[in-house]
Amino acid sequence: MHIETISGLHSCKAENEPQVGQIKTFVVEQRTGKSGKAYLKIKSAGAEFGGTPFRIVSAEPTGYTDKFGNISFNLEIEPVNGGIPKAEQEADAERMFPSKPEGAADGIMEAKKHIYASARLYNLCVDAARTVVEDHAKQFWPDGLGGEMFRTCVSSLFIEATRAGMLEKMK
Repeated sequence: MHIETISGLHSCKAENEPQVGQIKTFVVEQRTGKSGKAYLKIKSAGAEFGGTPFRIVSAEPTGYTDKFGNISFNLEIEPVNGGIPKAEQEADAERMFPSKPEGAADGIMEAKKHIYASARLYNLCVDAARTVVEDHAKQFWPDGLGGEMFRTCVSSLFIEATRAGMLEKMK
């Protein structure tokens, strides 16, 4: 069985220099350099960030160290323990979870109806705060429902209306 190796550029701090035979989790990304030439960037990343296990086959320093002290290496790696390169992971994810699943248009319309109903209910709360509460508030506060107090009143009315099930009646 032939295992495909991947060659690319890797940067790391001096204390994290890659060792031949070492197994680490990496993400492999295709990038375009300043010259316009495509290359593979091999980044250290845990499984929670999409990294998969690879064995380091070779690690040759390029002689370049960036302004942050990161040393660059030309790495050759191979997947281990079922490790799958990121490009293949993304292709599998697209097959399993298409970006536009069936019924997406229905979901978008449902969300749109909900958002518009929420906006209409909010506008009713604004009108109620101005019409009913503001005049009454002037008796107690010289500026009535100014600024923050007005927003608080509208929010309280909106929360009360949604708890009472009014949002569902607006749809």
